[in-house]
Amino acid sequence: MATFRNVDVLKTAAIWLYLVTAATVINSLILNKYHRFIDLLVGLSFTQYVDAMFLGLGVEPEGSPDWYVDALPALILDALFVSALLVLAVKASHRSRTSVRVALWVYSVDTLVFLFGFVTSIWVRVNGTFYASATAIGRQGLTVVAHIVGIFIMFHAVRVSSPKTQAVPQ
Repeated sequence: MATFRNVDVLKTAAIWLYLVTAATVINSLILNKYHRFIDLLVGLSFTQYVDAMFLGLGVEPEGSPDWYVDALPALILDALFVSALLVLAVKASHRSRTSVRVALWVYSVDTLVFLFGFVTSIWVRVNGTFYASATAIGRQGLTVVAHIVGIFIMFHAVRVSSPKTQAVPQ
């Protein structure tokens, strides 16, 4: 029974990683093609910052009329992040505890980046330095909550699937 439970938890973590991968790809494609930022809550912040940086380079100075020419460097960097995440998801679906641990650390760092952006947005809004809409801050808060849910899923998978230490009889 314990083995069945371990497989379920590891598969849940793998499904979460596949979901993160899909959300990251969709976020990047929409931002690069339509110059419209959406946040599917569970996508990686690393790729969003890379996309925003290259989107700015394509806008000023005037970029190419074809969106994919300006977006190609960003999409190549995004592909590296997405490929690494996909490898971790595949290994997690094959019951690799190490891949879930690595994914947990990567996603935790990504969550800290989102949390920093969220706190900065609140600070800017309260301080009155720049305008930050309450809707955008609310979406950022939901993203942080969704990331924390993902961290708990992966942490639970690591904890449950780890071998238990037993006392040595004397």
